[in-house]
Amino acid sequence: MTQRSTDAPFFPHVLGPPLALALALAGAVAAHAHGAPDPTAGLDLATVNARSIALVQERRFVASLPYFRRELELVRPDVWALHLDYAAALEGASLEGASRRGNAVPATRSTSERVALMRESLAQLDLASRLAPGARERARVAEARAHHLRVWGLVWDAAADYRQAVALDPKWGVVAERARAHLAELRDPARPGAGSEAW
Repeated sequence: MTQRSTDAPFFPHVLGPPLALALALAGAVAAHAHGAPDPTAGLDLATVNARSIALVQERRFVASLPYFRRELELVRPDVWALHLDYAAALEGASLEGASRRGNAVPATRSTSERVALMRESLAQLDLASRLAPGARERARVAEARAHHLRVWGLVWDAAADYRQAVALDPKWGVVAERARAHLAELRDPARPGAGSEAW
């Protein structure tokens, strides 16, 4: 994940993965802060960009979300790659773990909050796809959606998005191999190491 350029708005999504930016998150993540001051207040674009990148690299996805939302307020609304990266951060936040009193627990407070994060992630991917300037960029969004759905166990939905990514960019060998491996897992999930070579 690298510093974004609003003139060349592509950089890869980070997991391995402005409309109404908070939608389901408006209650969920804002409530998570329990009225804490906005950490992005008064920060310029370069600062929030650097902070969102650093937090994601540290795998502190929940903490990164206010910085992504602030970035979306500060840049022009057609920077498709920022919506792609925000979607990846939301997906990471939905799965992020924490330690409390020595116990491994989710970083979020409830199943409903995690579902809201994933719904908003998918909404951001839809927006990124609409804004993407070409077939390769739309293929990257489709592959990201497939990854998110796969991680969440929606494996047949993921298969459809892998097929879409391959159709959009048939020469993208990596995603073609991931699609092949995913379909192999679906056909024979009991086979040892089924599909694992692609991930």
